[in-house]
Parts: sequence; structure tokens; C-alpha cells
Amino acid sequence: MVTYNKNDFNDSFYEKIKNSQSWPGIYLFKYILPVKSKSLTSIKAIFSNLSPKFTIRKSSNNNYQSLTVKVEIDSAKSVVDIYTKTSSFKDVISL
Repeated sequence: MVTYNKNDFNDSFYEKIKNSQSWPGIYLFKYILPVKSKSLTSIKAIFSNLSPKFTIRKSSNNNYQSLTVKVEIDSAKSVVDIYTKTSSFKDVISL
């Protein structure tokens, strides 16, 4: 059985994004969630102090929606912190 260590993933992800661009900079967060999900409002609230630009697209069958959040963010650590917060939503897939 393969075990999943969230801290190892976060450390690896942090290293990758830290070197992927200069900080502060524009970053795109992407999520998939059911259209009827109540998590959308909560996710939007996480970004409220960052002057986000939200784009929402619904699937062809209107069952799911994608949420793209474009923000200027100060550091790679802040990106990991936001993904950690949004990972608590059980009906949301982070991309």
C-alpha cells in the first residue's frame, strides 16, 4: 500500500513553484467542483483580500464547473498555504 504524506507533497510543490517564476507575481489557481456545491462561496472568500479575478465555466452537461482565480500573490509559500486551505473542501478538485 502506498502512503501519502501531505507535508512531503507540499514541500515538493513549494520547491517547484518557487523556482517556476519570480515572486511576487500573477498566479492562476484552478478548481473543479459540482455546480450545486456550497464550497464555491467559501473558496472565493479565501481570496477576498487579494483582489482576485474569478472565471467560472460550466461543463456541457451542467454538472460541474471550473473556477479559475487569477491573483497577484507575494510568494510560493502563500500559494501552498491557499491550496492547503482549499484542500479541506471534500467536493473540490484542485488542479
